[in-house]
Amino acid sequence: MRILAIDVSVRGCAAAFWDSQTETGHTLFEDTDRGQAERLIPMIEELMSKTECSLSSLEAIVVTRGPGSFTGVRIGLATARTLALALNIPVLGFSTLDLIAMKGSGQQDLLVIIDTKRGDYYGQIYGSGKSEARIYSKEEAESWSGQVMCDEVPDVLLLAKQAASIKKDQWPQYPATPLYLRDAETSKPKNPSPAMIVETHT
Repeated sequence: MRILAIDVSVRGCAAAFWDSQTETGHTLFEDTDRGQAERLIPMIEELMSKTECSLSSLEAIVVTRGPGSFTGVRIGLATARTLALALNIPVLGFSTLDLIAMKGSGQQDLLVIIDTKRGDYYGQIYGSGKSEARIYSKEEAESWSGQVMCDEVPDVLLLAKQAASIKKDQWPQYPATPLYLRDAETSKPKNPSPAMIVETHT
């Protein structure tokens, strides 16, 4: 099975290709916080060129759905959905925190956190007492007695491999919908421009 994986949820942007039949994979990653929307499609094209496979050979696309950067999550999901629609293939969504936790497999009482840049974290506990994802204060994160993984970049090749291992009848359990832990904040302009009055003459 040929899978394309996309992640723009923590920092930078990444794409990976995995062919489960030949067990070959390729990954590209750029560690940048700007221009992901403009860079992601060319990155995918470069990736597919390296694999010597066409986009039309893909059988599914998988993408991280958050929590994470509001902008990054939207970029990743929009790109994955658009490509999947154009190629008429399914798209699956994975929790960013779940994927990061897979890199620390075997660790008990593991707290996976992503800095929200607002003085707190998106986080979830993994292990014997797995919790629901929620907002963690800095005090909670700093006082955690177990293992902590903070701001780890998801492994997109692992993401592609995970998607390839899922049976097709289980795909609906992985919706490509955003996973936000709080609503986006909007603010009014500090110095709004005065309304422009346009006169028309007949």
